[in-house]
Amino acid sequence: MRRWLEYSAEELEWISARREMPRRELHAAFCAHFERTDVSADHLKALCTRKGWKTGRTGCFAPGSTPANKGRKMPFNANSARTQFKKGSVPPNAKPLGHERVNVYGYVEISVAETNPYTGGSRRYVTKHKLLWERANGPLPEGMRLKCLDGDKLNTDPSNWLAIPTALAPRLNGRFGRGYDAAPAELKPVIMATAQLEHAARERRKGGRDAGAAPRRVAARRQKVEAPESPSRTGAPQAEPSSALHRRVISELRRPEFDLPTDKIDLLVSEHWRTACTAARRQRALTRQPLHRCVAVELSRLARRRDGAGAAISKSALNGR
Repeated sequence: MRRWLEYSAEELEWISARREMPRRELHAAFCAHFERTDVSADHLKALCTRKGWKTGRTGCFAPGSTPANKGRKMPFNANSARTQFKKGSVPPNAKPLGHERVNVYGYVEISVAETNPYTGGSRRYVTKHKLLWERANGPLPEGMRLKCLDGDKLNTDPSNWLAIPTALAPRLNGRFGRGYDAAPAELKPVIMATAQLEHAARERRKGGRDAGAAPRRVAARRQKVEAPESPSRTGAPQAEPSSALHRRVISELRRPEFDLPTDKIDLLVSEHWRTACTAARRQRALTRQPLHRCVAVELSRLARRRDGAGAAISKSALNGR
């Protein structure tokens, strides 16, 4: 049975002090110094691994290091020179400007003189049907795509392509579509018109919800207390109230029992609307008066308090008589 190799303390200290040496050089120096013939390079490497003695090298080029072949030129070799690229040479698979090809999706692509955003080259491939369509109709609007009318993607004539919303495409083909591309030619216009009608109805419903056209939401918005628009920098009051509640409050404040000048009412509403509405809601719960009446009473109190006349309001104004 093979036993473990043993190292003396002196040998271990000697190896540890020279741990940064390459392992082959370290093994040769160790065997020559201690005359050990039973220790192989793998034994010494395993010992350093167990002890955690690393060379300190990462195997990567350190920043700022000088390459070993810096400034050297490749020696001339006739065989390698024969297969090297020459200056100005054109690759045999290079395609000329205007070359056409069919991509994996079945669309025709054409090489144009535009900067390639991926490689920086002077040419790039674009879809031919889109190029011709934009030349005839202008840039394709955002959110739109081109749809082949006759189902033949190789037919790049601009009259064969229609700009449709991107959201309309799934209604023509795909899992929930009507199989537009595979349909007979006489049914394609019907399928297209039906899909466009459904899409327009869908967008109309979405727009109605976003605009709050439902009667329930309109009524709720009218009941909501909104702050008026801020006055201009010149301090001029608003020309018109911003809601029906504003109009009713201003009309209420013009009644004789409040005794407020007309030119002061608009400015009063602009400055104290939020405060008056908050207090009016609490007052409404106690007096059961209409909201516009409670807001008018609170605004009148604020006006009298600001003018130093106290917060007293006549009972007739408070009770709505």
